[in-house]
Amino acid sequence: MIGHVFVSYSHRDSAYVDALVAFLRRSGMPVWTDGGLDLGDEWETRVFAEIDECAVFVPIMSPDAAASPWVERELDRAQAGGKLVCPLLLRGPRFPWLDDVDVEDVTDGSMPDVGFVECLRGALSPRG
Repeated sequence: MIGHVFVSYSHRDSAYVDALVAFLRRSGMPVWTDGGLDLGDEWETRVFAEIDECAVFVPIMSPDAAASPWVERELDRAQAGGKLVCPLLLRGPRFPWLDDVDVEDVTDGSMPDVGFVECLRGALSPRG
């Protein structure tokens, strides 16, 4: 596998994100969230480095995430870097700035379906 899955979210959605991270790791995928920050890390520098190195960017869409300037900055960085963006809709409306992107609906609190997981796995596979 190359890169990792970067999960961007509001900390108010941590319970779902913790379950998602465990689910993806059980599926054999390397996942990074800002929970992986070490004491003393330059927070912004480390977050942007992890986005730059990720193979796929997964924003967790919720009203709290939509109101977070950091989620927006992380998404901007991922899109500027040409990262594959695979959003999950947890609550509320989808982000209007992702209208042209397929979104996986997890509003019932479920984990993403097998097709979503396989898409992530494909992004993590070495090319050619």
